[in-house]
Amino acid sequence: EFVQACEAQIALACRGLRCGLALIAGTGSNCTALAENGDRVFAGGFGPQFDDLGSAYWIGREAIAAVVQAEDGRGPATTLCEELLRYAEIDRLWALLDRSDRNGHAPRPFVAGLAPLVFDAARAGDAAARAICRRAGRLLGELVVAAGRRFDAPVRPVPLVPSGGVFHGADLILPVLRRTVRRGGLEVALCEPVLEPAPGILTCIRWAREKTGRET
Repeated sequence: EFVQACEAQIALACRGLRCGLALIAGTGSNCTALAENGDRVFAGGFGPQFDDLGSAYWIGREAIAAVVQAEDGRGPATTLCEELLRYAEIDRLWALLDRSDRNGHAPRPFVAGLAPLVFDAARAGDAAARAICRRAGRLLGELVVAAGRRFDAPVRPVPLVPSGGVFHGADLILPVLRRTVRRGGLEVALCEPVLEPAPGILTCIRWAREKTGRET
């Protein structure tokens, strides 16, 4: 929870905010609501085996599943097949199992690294990739609603800062996210996604120094 709260504080600070909703979607995913007094509400963040819905890892896993299903006729054809083979540097799909450990799990960075390829395929019109992006947007929107409903926000609409690598696909993710949040009855002010956290880290350090100076 401490790490999750720090990620949220940094994301909000990137937009000059001390309170609001921070939606983190990188390799994993979570949403945290922070108040200025330190109160916080969490949603998600339980890791790839149990959660991380809508994350880059989830997107990559869904892409691999779409390829597997397309290859044996259980799903529609998708250009993700060629992209996956090229990305994994293999010439047949079964060789992908060599990337997995004895428990059948491929490394998280390897799976999450497929997300940009899914975004490119979706923009090029691939139906399977577009469907994955729509589901990611809905799942991330549900995270926001889950945290926002339990947050006694001091202002309305509640500031919402998306942060993380998934938002390199913001054009594909955010329209569905907005609709999901709206249907959930939550009023938010959506900020520009944060793709580089360094400014937020520096802002948090400056705020901490200012607070320390006032207390002394």
